[in-house]
Amino acid sequence: MIRQQRPITDRELRAWLAAGAVDRGVGEGLTFVAGATAAQAGKASWILRYRLNGRSKEKVLGRYPELSLRDARERVRQDRAQIERGIDVAAAKQAEKALILEVPTVQRLGEAWLKRYIQPRYKHPEVVARVLRKHINPVLGPMAPPGVQQAHVDRVLTRIVAGGAPTVANDALRFMSRMFRMAVRNHWIERTPAADFDLLDAGGDEVSRDRCPFAHGSGTQEQVRACQPRHPAFSGPAPGVAGDRGGDLAGAAPSGAQRLRKAASSPSGPRSRAA
Repeated sequence: MIRQQRPITDRELRAWLAAGAVDRGVGEGLTFVAGATAAQAGKASWILRYRLNGRSKEKVLGRYPELSLRDARERVRQDRAQIERGIDVAAAKQAEKALILEVPTVQRLGEAWLKRYIQPRYKHPEVVARVLRKHINPVLGPMAPPGVQQAHVDRVLTRIVAGGAPTVANDALRFMSRMFRMAVRNHWIERTPAADFDLLDAGGDEVSRDRCPFAHGSGTQEQVRACQPRHPAFSGPAPGVAGDRGGDLAGAAPSGAQRLRKAASSPSGPRSRAA
């Protein structure tokens, strides 16, 4: 008959520390570790030990007694679920530390993206920087990149469309998509919050100059401006920004920007385009 292991209690943890240096497992790879000096002070570290792809790994979960036994076990449960999916939780934590040092906010992420991808390639990088400064940073700038959700991206787009600049909303979506994709590649975030958006969620499809009836000066100032050639930094869909989300998103509720554009547009006339 297999005897069930008795759960470790907080009283036993304190007794281990009173006895001196300790390195003992409490189940599921959770390990209670303290050197002689730390043990004398009644402090220890919680370490998760696991194997991934045939290699031994360790992740420091936190300090005892600040992190209780119960909370440490809950963190192990969450990390084990990720390990089962093949995620190296120790490497992810190191990437998180790097994120805090390199790009603690979305504004810093945007600056890093501009420096690496825009400034070396475009003659007028200030055009892109202006969209970040005027439209993206006021909403997302102070936020930590992992904390940005789809609702925050939609808020950026909705504000721009409400201000009468749908083409700028398209640009902002392209820039956010590319910026957050860089964060994914650097393991700063797991998934870009702009992944499920397309141009219909922003300013809508843009009119081709070759097909635009106002390209040569006829029509209102806004109609003519909508037909002007775009800066290269604004051209083409961003990676992950498709014209049709299809399938599971076909019946999704419209974004705030979509609702604003629909309310502002005429059923029969062309959509107004403010630059």
